[in-house]
Amino acid sequence: MGYFIGIDGGGTKTEAALCDEDGRVLYRSVAAGCNPVDIGLERTLELLNHILRELLEKSGIAACQIAAVFSGISGGSAAEIQDICRWRLRSLFSEKTAVECRSDLYNVLNGGLLRRDGCAVISGTGCSCYVRQHSSCRQIGGWGYLFDQKGGGFDIGRDAVSAVLSQLDGRGEDTLLRELLEDRLKQSVVEALPAIYKKGKRYIASLAPLVLEAAGEDFVASRILESNMRGLADLLNTAGKDFKGNFLSVAAGGILIHSELAFQIFCKHITADTKPIRLKAAPVFGAVLSAMMLAGIPDEKLLSLPFVSLNNGELGKV
Repeated sequence: MGYFIGIDGGGTKTEAALCDEDGRVLYRSVAAGCNPVDIGLERTLELLNHILRELLEKSGIAACQIAAVFSGISGGSAAEIQDICRWRLRSLFSEKTAVECRSDLYNVLNGGLLRRDGCAVISGTGCSCYVRQHSSCRQIGGWGYLFDQKGGGFDIGRDAVSAVLSQLDGRGEDTLLRELLEDRLKQSVVEALPAIYKKGKRYIASLAPLVLEAAGEDFVASRILESNMRGLADLLNTAGKDFKGNFLSVAAGGILIHSELAFQIFCKHITADTKPIRLKAAPVFGAVLSAMMLAGIPDEKLLSLPFVSLNNGELGKV
């Protein structure tokens, strides 16, 4: 029996799972975020090394029994980063183990669509879209918090802090977000600014759920969510230009998966000919599926696994 390891490395957390060929989870582990843009490539490699050794030790599976490993990490789209990560991970396993390292978007793309053409949209700490067509992939957005504009947790959290500061200095409208932020921060937003700057991107993204909480009854929060979901939908609408007619798409990330309201607003702004499937399971299982695909497991087998989002009808869709 073969065993497979999938790694999903986001900006906030890294998750890994070791499964057998029937999709049974032998061990699952969670660690800190491993985006090399945030923490540096060497720290990313140390973290991946640690989490893989933990999986093998805790599961009792020997490295030589692993058929394939797939690591999809945020900030891992550059070829140089992929090559270095692949080389480091390969050193932990036998020559027979297939090893691949890519962007975390592949975890969503393969987790939702298997080998099919289509698009994956993620709204987590950041946001991005990946288009796959005729085995060729291209990225839309996902260029990092300094250059992306709308659609991710960081954008939503930043907009919330900005809205409250605008209220406090007289430029903006009153908003429930002030009360929610001050309750979370245990002090005024102005007093908390030095700490917010110091804690950075991931902390600001962690404030996004306050907007989701307030959006149903607060105009400012509703406007922030609307603006960001419109920006996220624009990524998918842009991707739609690559297709003639209907195409498959999958949505993932904490914002879209855990907020029904955010997902509904996102879908409202989609003009492309597609209806996104919400990822059925955590992205780490998309990484496990990617490992199985890497090992040559056929789609017929993959479709029987408990964490596959597609059904047979959708797989056959043109």
